[in-house]
Amino acid sequence: MYPEVSDPQVLVIAPQEGIYLAMKSIVQLLIEKHGPDDIHAVVTFPAYQSLYGVLNMHTEVSYWKAEYKEDSGWQFDLKQLAKLIQPKTRFLVVNFPHNPTAFVPSLSQWQEIIDLCREKQLILFCDEMYRLSDNDGSDPLPSAVSMYENAVTLSGLSKTFGLPGLRIGWLCTRDAALMEKMAEYKDYLTICSSAPSEILSIMALRNKQKLIDRTVRVIRGNLDVLSDFFHEYEEYFEWHRPSACTTMFARLKPKALALGGGSAAGLCERLVNEAELLLVPGSIFEFEDKFVRIGFGRRNMPEAVEVLRSFMKQQTR
Repeated sequence: MYPEVSDPQVLVIAPQEGIYLAMKSIVQLLIEKHGPDDIHAVVTFPAYQSLYGVLNMHTEVSYWKAEYKEDSGWQFDLKQLAKLIQPKTRFLVVNFPHNPTAFVPSLSQWQEIIDLCREKQLILFCDEMYRLSDNDGSDPLPSAVSMYENAVTLSGLSKTFGLPGLRIGWLCTRDAALMEKMAEYKDYLTICSSAPSEILSIMALRNKQKLIDRTVRVIRGNLDVLSDFFHEYEEYFEWHRPSACTTMFARLKPKALALGGGSAAGLCERLVNEAELLLVPGSIFEFEDKFVRIGFGRRNMPEAVEVLRSFMKQQTR
């Protein structure tokens, strides 16, 4: 998975713990080098809250925001990223494949991001929990840690491998000082992972392609189900079929927004109360309240889509 990485460059963690360890360690090393007032970070947005929450407590943060285009779906504008870089920017945090939009940069775009980090001497943290979930036959992006000497990557067994109950993940970096700092912080948290979970994780990784193939089969089947639903209700919803990830943001058209009193949050509240169906509105991500996050990684998703279809039929009689 990481040809350029050796065993001492991997730290086994629980994924959420890994984010905290990495953010605390990177910030601490940057403060030691540059001082507390000469640090700035850029983070992809919307985002898993812990990817920016720790940083907000210690340094100035700018957000590289996803943009939705009706003809092509979700994009992150590389020109916008370049504009966000300041003289004191030291740190870039990205999440690809991206939760919640499912955006995946092309290989050339990914290389541009790496080249920018190298040019500006930035530390790059990449949340790669959804890596290897590509469902369109394309090759997955190379890991950040394989492409860039100052990168830290987070991955684990919860998403693409479909084993969240093991609570096992890992951080990889070729930066020895950063690895030492993260290991020090880990001693104050979990110290070590559960031995049974580690043994089961080794078994899983020895059979990783079978697990990846299983997940991709589920994703493809669920996306076909969603495709039929969105075609049936194209006057209400707009989507672009994701090429990776197990979450996506779908856009609510005016007819769908009207069902929620003009907001995605309102529609989601109705779905919970009237159909016992959970969708997450964009407002939960501090984002535009005309999108909903849909997860499509579970085998029982066709049942959930049928519940949504029944709700829509009742509204459109």
